[in-house]
Amino acid sequence: MKRFQFISSTVLVALAVSGCNTSFDVKTDSESGLSYNSSTKNGTDAVDKSIWTGKDGKQKSISNEKKISNGKSMRISARNIDGVESKLEAHGDVVFLKGKASKLPADAKVTLFEKREGVSKEGELRAEGSQIKVWMKKGNSYVEGNADDQAWADKLLASFNWDDTPDPEKKKDLAKQKLDDPEFAKKLATLHYSKDVTEVLTEKAKSPTLSAKEQVALIDVVFEKVHYDKDQKAILLALIHRKDLAKDASAHLLDKLDKIHYKEDQKLIQRELFDRASAH
Repeated sequence: MKRFQFISSTVLVALAVSGCNTSFDVKTDSESGLSYNSSTKNGTDAVDKSIWTGKDGKQKSISNEKKISNGKSMRISARNIDGVESKLEAHGDVVFLKGKASKLPADAKVTLFEKREGVSKEGELRAEGSQIKVWMKKGNSYVEGNADDQAWADKLLASFNWDDTPDPEKKKDLAKQKLDDPEFAKKLATLHYSKDVTEVLTEKAKSPTLSAKEQVALIDVVFEKVHYDKDQKAILLALIHRKDLAKDASAHLLDKLDKIHYKEDQKLIQRELFDRASAH
């Protein structure tokens, strides 16, 4: 524990010295352990990282990085969830649409990696005419993948859900969509940065047209799609402070209190709900 806190502090100092715009949140909780969240933006470069300890006692992490170097873009997404490590890395002007590579220039490179149950797989996407196929790493070289390899690559790509549709267009589309529509959560996941997810859900929480059914749906989406504890709390408080907070939404949130990592935040939400109920 002490070693990890030291590493986190070192990262914070480095980011502060570099002049980056950084959001940094570290908390310790007796039940869920240490949670580390950071969001950094420096010009065209951006990094989102989240590390937490699950109820199984194992550490989990998600990171997304995007930068421009020598006029070329670079993107890396990495995850370590439930013992499965995966990574998607793209160099150059690659275009992804809804979890699929749709444009792969000759000077671009996309690599995929997954380690599951001690077995590692690594592949590279290559354009062949109008198709984009996976080549698998064997030793120090790559060989053309078979149907199973392609299925693996397609599934891994889809799980990262990269989508280069401009975020402003996505957010406009999400603003029009009902929260209880099953497609809402899928489209929300295509937003590149956590701040955009938080912005969309905060606007929904404050929307005057949010129905009782959507209020309930919002709670589930917040716990599923918002990774940072402080953002979860802010959205839920915005919902609680609505004049028309539905009884079903209030009851649903009380039922979901164990989804909130920290006891202090659980008590705050519970207190706000009880204060709200006693005032009416």
